[in-house]
Amino acid sequence: RFKIRGGAKSPLISHKKPPGEGRLLLLSGVGCLSDFGERIAKLEAEVDNLNGWQKNQNGALLRVDAKVDGLKNWILGLLGTSVLSLILLVVNLVAKN
Repeated sequence: RFKIRGGAKSPLISHKKPPGEGRLLLLSGVGCLSDFGERIAKLEAEVDNLNGWQKNQNGALLRVDAKVDGLKNWILGLLGTSVLSLILLVVNLVAKN
């Protein structure tokens, strides 16, 4: 794995010129191609795990959304009943006078 290193003595990216060559960017910590293949395989496995986790989370969010909708409908029903009760109370008070 790449590690970020601090300090002037061990930078992550070196701009030093190798002898006899032009200016190159050298990444410290870069291994051979088989290391990249292993890293890519691990990353693909991690992405698959994250996709599975995301599907589980989406299912949980859908269940929570359904519960919130049920609560919203219950509260609206309670509010409607209260408003209707107040309207009937006012009508009874006006009818008695």
